[in-house]
Amino acid sequence: MFSHHSAPNIPGGAVGVLLLTALSLASFFPLIVLVEYVALQLLGWGKFRACLKAAFRMNLVSYVVSILLMLFVPQPTTWQLLLNLALTIGIETGVLNLLKRNAWKSNLKAAIIANVASYIIWILPAFRFAQR
Repeated sequence: MFSHHSAPNIPGGAVGVLLLTALSLASFFPLIVLVEYVALQLLGWGKFRACLKAAFRMNLVSYVVSILLMLFVPQPTTWQLLLNLALTIGIETGVLNLLKRNAWKSNLKAAIIANVASYIIWILPAFRFAQR
């Protein structure tokens, strides 16, 4: 039997903001995967299929974590965006380490460059637009 106390205590407006934000991020997801795939390719991280799979997997994990974090911070500030960048780099380095073992430094470098590229191209302009 379901209880009305089983749902998280999130104000109704926050659920709408979270859903809208998740959907807008989902529209950016393929574009971010593309940018980070290109970064991995240019860095020589792997072959076409390996880079594409890695870009998809690492962004899927960081996307899910970012959505969960938005439960606590539905409208991020610049500092929270930078914290999310650092967290994303850490998460994506971990995913790359699972896909390509014994290459910690090159995986870290790839995650930093791929994320900085996607933040410059997609995330920062979207963040600035949303702040208006």
